[in-house]
Amino acid sequence: YAISIPAYDVGGDYYDFSTLWDGSPMIAIGDVSGKGISASLYMAETKGVVQALAPVMASMSELLEGTNGALLHNSPSLTSLRRSFVTLGLLSFGKKGVRYARAGHTPLLHVRADGAYRFLQPLGMAVGLIRQAIFVEALDEISIDVLPGDVLMLFSDGITDARDPDGNPVGYDRLAGYVREN
Repeated sequence: YAISIPAYDVGGDYYDFSTLWDGSPMIAIGDVSGKGISASLYMAETKGVVQALAPVMASMSELLEGTNGALLHNSPSLTSLRRSFVTLGLLSFGKKGVRYARAGHTPLLHVRADGAYRFLQPLGMAVGLIRQAIFVEALDEISIDVLPGDVLMLFSDGITDARDPDGNPVGYDRLAGYVREN
């Protein structure tokens, strides 16, 4: 199940489904810094890059590296700080099991059938922000042991930053509690 509700008419949050090089399905989730039309245009560029590279890269880490390289290549200046960057999380279901890689995105929530939960946050920096050599050094891809009845939840910071009627943020632990209860 997936849902996206932008802060404005359009936004920079993104989720999509792809097929990887080995035929495995992959879910991508992302968030551009900023809001509105400029964020949505930058995310549209990112989506195109991810969709083009997913079937030809040998790993999700390589997919993130390629996406970073493409966005940096299209950057107006590699010496100046970018005004926008993109966080991405990639979750694949394949012959090697369930795998997760992230480039600065929020952690993956893993709720076990018994109610225990953990947030998985492998190393990774946002794409389109730093030079390729530094990006590659700070990138990791992990395997996840998923059992029957477990829930995996990809989300953006919009849900954890949301506030209840008393003004308290949802936060990570409350989000995990909602998932456990439902």
